[in-house]
Amino acid sequence: MQAFFAPQPAVELNRATVPQAVGDDKPLRMIGGRAQARAVAAKFFTPAKLRSYPFSISSPLKAWSGCSRLSPYLAYGVVSDREVLQKLNALVNRVHGQGDATHIAKVEDAARFYVDRLIWRQGYLQQLENHTGLETDAFYCDEPAEVNQEFLNAWQQGRTGFAYVDACQRFLQQTGWLNMRARAMLVSFACVQLGLPWQPVALYLAQQFLDFEPAIHYGQVRIASGTSHFSQMLVYDPLKQQAEQDPKGEFVKRWLPEHGTANYPAPIVDNAESLKLGKARLHAMRQSRLD
Repeated sequence: MQAFFAPQPAVELNRATVPQAVGDDKPLRMIGGRAQARAVAAKFFTPAKLRSYPFSISSPLKAWSGCSRLSPYLAYGVVSDREVLQKLNALVNRVHGQGDATHIAKVEDAARFYVDRLIWRQGYLQQLENHTGLETDAFYCDEPAEVNQEFLNAWQQGRTGFAYVDACQRFLQQTGWLNMRARAMLVSFACVQLGLPWQPVALYLAQQFLDFEPAIHYGQVRIASGTSHFSQMLVYDPLKQQAEQDPKGEFVKRWLPEHGTANYPAPIVDNAESLKLGKARLHAMRQSRLD
């Protein structure tokens, strides 16, 4: 059997910056197959890429080329966690032979950071094994059930009037991928600020994500919507996220060209008020555990 990480010709899969959104039916989605997975892994597992990884995962501007992008191949079983870990170990061992102590330490720190994410992935998988109702069950008595179809449609179409939310939706529609923080922000905005039930939100995103994996997807959706058993309540203010992750507006400009024109809608909710009401609703709901 051919070794998974056998040497392969160099393949340029990622652009230097986030690509322009063009065409229909996710024209920028990744290509399947083990040969492509090998090329993606070879591109990522270099000292420079690995060292920059921890600083590239939060902003979609950087994450497109800064993340390993192996999640679709892991989700479909094209590669395994063990294979990825072996590739990571090989890189660290190779760096050890270069003798620069500072460089070695930084690569090791980044490697541990990456391994933590692999461990989290296994944790989500085990969570679904232990709690099979994660995809369907209500954990609280007062979880939202009524769907505001106007809000849901606007959120799905990237027409909420919140530029960063809408740009992330447009990006997802074209690529089938989005970095983790942006995914959490989309769910938080839909469920906390728009008051949508987590079920239709989870279903829509499951249909969009190229790397959809039920355990990870529903685990993250439940946490970001506030309907999990996770002790902390995580709420992502979209305006704050935009200021932190896209301070110059590059991502919004690239993916939401109508922003700032008469064709772009006004915000469908007031940001401060919807955050206040949403948090209060979550606090009240989380006092009503079913179990």
